[in-house]
Amino acid sequence: MLIKAPAKINLTLRILSKRADGYHELSSLMRAIRLFDVLEVEAFTPWDRANGKKVVTFGAGEPYCDINVQADTKSVEEGPGNLAYKAASLMVSKLHGQIHGIDISIKKHIPVASGLGGGSADAAAVLLCLAKKTIPEIKLPDLADWGAEIGMDVPFCVYACAAANPDLGYEGAGTALAEGAGELITPLYVQEKAWLVLVNPQVEVPTKQVYELFDIQGDRDSVSDNDLEAPCAEAWPIVAETLKALKNICATEGLGDIKVQLSGSGPTIFAYFEESLKAEAERVYTRAKETFEGMKVLFTETL
Repeated sequence: MLIKAPAKINLTLRILSKRADGYHELSSLMRAIRLFDVLEVEAFTPWDRANGKKVVTFGAGEPYCDINVQADTKSVEEGPGNLAYKAASLMVSKLHGQIHGIDISIKKHIPVASGLGGGSADAAAVLLCLAKKTIPEIKLPDLADWGAEIGMDVPFCVYACAAANPDLGYEGAGTALAEGAGELITPLYVQEKAWLVLVNPQVEVPTKQVYELFDIQGDRDSVSDNDLEAPCAEAWPIVAETLKALKNICATEGLGDIKVQLSGSGPTIFAYFEESLKAEAERVYTRAKETFEGMKVLFTETL
């Protein structure tokens, strides 16, 4: 089964407190965008195995499932540390004995470790594919709850991935309010389309480190709607420089009020334009490509 896994941006990300379990209570308005990884997911059931499609062995007690992940870029781990692999392993544990083999192929278009949720989107895509084959009656909120066991961006990505693949038959949502640690999802079904210019400085920004910096620095009353922007920009000067430069481009185009902000824990910066401002967004994109040499600059729209 082929499936598209959409990236996401955080229009808002407010950190409310740190919980005893190490996670942070937050409130985040999230939107899926038309930047997709493409996955091919094939699952082999006991019946497939009986027909000779997959041959696996069994250990003592627990059924053994052969999980294989392949990606088209070396920057993506293909073993148990990969979130798509974790999603497959989770489904094996949930569906005891129903899946005997899983093959996953990933074509990456979402930059790795970019704050755009690519790994979480891949995990959500795997959950949806395997659920469709084995338990098509499952409700999306229940599948999103399972996704929270993998990572706190996965529940939203389950809804977004369902919206990007309507043929699967689930009622997805490309926009939602995420609360709790990210696992409490309120879908928002009616949203106007927007255009985006994305600039990825192509530096590695570990999510855990950004949250740790926020815990140390506290809330500095940032003008940004993303509470992680200040600690990320302070620790990685290239992020601060990119933010400033993209804001300057928008200002010189007469668009000083446009939202220019960090997505997630970074390092990707986005400029967000209302649907009526497509021509203006395209001008900013053209200038951004000229300005940010050596960086990944993309033009896209919301899902």
